[in-house]
Amino acid sequence: MSVISVVSQPDGPSPVQFNPMAPELITDPYPLYRRLLQEDPVHLSPMGAWVLTRYADVAAVLRDPRFGRAGFQDFMLATVGPGPVQAAFSKWMLFLDPPDHSRLRTLVSQAFTPRTVEGMRPHIQELVDGLLDPIQDAGSMDLMEQFAYPLPVLVICEMLGVPAEDHEQFHDWSFALALTLDFPLLTPEIAARGNEAAHGLTEVTTHVGVSSRSERS
Repeated sequence: MSVISVVSQPDGPSPVQFNPMAPELITDPYPLYRRLLQEDPVHLSPMGAWVLTRYADVAAVLRDPRFGRAGFQDFMLATVGPGPVQAAFSKWMLFLDPPDHSRLRTLVSQAFTPRTVEGMRPHIQELVDGLLDPIQDAGSMDLMEQFAYPLPVLVICEMLGVPAEDHEQFHDWSFALALTLDFPLLTPEIAARGNEAAHGLTEVTTHVGVSSRSERS
């Protein structure tokens, strides 16, 4: 794969560059995404990572076994260091290649059949209403912070059987762990909080799993 270079005209715009730390990208990324798609759809970012914006290219890479996740664990070890974060990510389906990925995906798909998901709809609607009802009097909301992020965390907590009194802690740990994947912004402090969060989440889910098996036996 060759690098597609963008040569600016003397009086034209500067070459497009994907920098996830740029404030304007965080505020509104879509103009840059549009430029990438139009000017440099196979883009080598200043961080040394490839950024693809054409659907056909993304689909081809995702289906090509030559593009795997084999180097991700080494990258995580070098970036975050050894500890609970690296140990947790080494087992996540998202970061595994077949056959491990295929085995875990088969297990997960059995828990999310169309009938099972449809059966969850009424209770998820109750959770949605519970998040939106307090917002009505305010007249406005931060959609991401007050709805889009807490909703899946609530659903996951209830599916795992996490006690209600631990939901807020689970939310905070999940957020801290997610920040460790924002590699360009990663600092030792974020990594430390991520390791603490990964340890806490592992402890909670292990305890919930043991309790669930005990109740079934």
